[in-house]
Amino acid sequence: MNSDIRKKLLNGAKRIVVKVGTKLLVNAQGHLDQVRMTQLVEELRWLVESGYETILVSSGAIVTGLEALGLSKRPKELPKLQAAAAIGQGLLMHLYQETFSKHGVQIAQVLLTAQDLEERRRHLNAKNTFEALLAKKVVPIVNENDTVAVDEIKFGDNDQLSALVANLVHADLLIILTDQEGFLKNGDVVRTIFEINEEIETWAHRANDWKGIGGMQSKLEAARMMMRSGESMMIANGFTKDILKMIFRGEEVGTFFISKNVKMSGKKRWIAHFVRPKGGLVLDEGAIEAVCQKRRSLLLPGILDIRGIFKKRDAVSLFDEKRYEVGRGEVAYSSEELKGMIEEKGKKNSKKAPSEVIHRDHLVIL
Repeated sequence: MNSDIRKKLLNGAKRIVVKVGTKLLVNAQGHLDQVRMTQLVEELRWLVESGYETILVSSGAIVTGLEALGLSKRPKELPKLQAAAAIGQGLLMHLYQETFSKHGVQIAQVLLTAQDLEERRRHLNAKNTFEALLAKKVVPIVNENDTVAVDEIKFGDNDQLSALVANLVHADLLIILTDQEGFLKNGDVVRTIFEINEEIETWAHRANDWKGIGGMQSKLEAARMMMRSGESMMIANGFTKDILKMIFRGEEVGTFFISKNVKMSGKKRWIAHFVRPKGGLVLDEGAIEAVCQKRRSLLLPGILDIRGIFKKRDAVSLFDEKRYEVGRGEVAYSSEELKGMIEEKGKKNSKKAPSEVIHRDHLVIL
């Protein structure tokens, strides 16, 4: 049954994001493995020639830069890491260009920071750029702009970056290639996951060999982002020969995260994944039921408290009375306006309350 669902989803997929981590690009000595890169490019070329719109999210810039600088150890100082990234990104792209061009495939470099995708206008500009590239059958190669990104504005790791890019372009499938067979439980690969529950989280914590910034927890977070948006994700072993062909033939490889949710609109994805909430609203039980279960707009009478200072059209968090975040939305009023409205609501001769504080089309349940 699950294999039938898998094949149906794969048959309907058109736009694919493939994420490749540093482990897949370096050899045992920690140097960039050009043979492995060639094999990867050949598989991606097959995707393009098979008619799939393909985006590659690739790590490896810092490692490549460190090698060029003759450094055997990764420095701790941020400026040195950023310098390595600046050198390595150019070298990495040159290698990709050489390898892809042998197959007649054009590539493009896209470097992003979290700020690029948080601000709505820049977000849409980035999306339009991807659309233009894909329309010309160009393969965008994406990485975080490590040269300018700092801890406060970093994506966290390229697992999450790949999920954000997949959400930005409304990709049908995100494939994270790693050095593991998939999500493991008691040493066995779980082939299909429909929900990331407490049991899945527990097993992710037990995966002690998945250490570092790109471990299983970050991959689960990427899967959670995709599934929340109504999209699918796969974790598979990038060292397996022809792994992408095996995936699209419907073979039982890797772990497939399959969403039960309806696909989100672009505006809702932006609110759910890209924007940092500027404040919050505490809701009563009636409002929680209305927005979470009945999928209605948020009305003024359901607001118990206002947290923080925000402007009209800012994104805010929605909390229940225990201060648990249940959703996010784009507000139609500033915090100052809402405070005045709540005060007015308490007066005997107050005017009719505004119909909607957050419209349901601009509201996301977490």
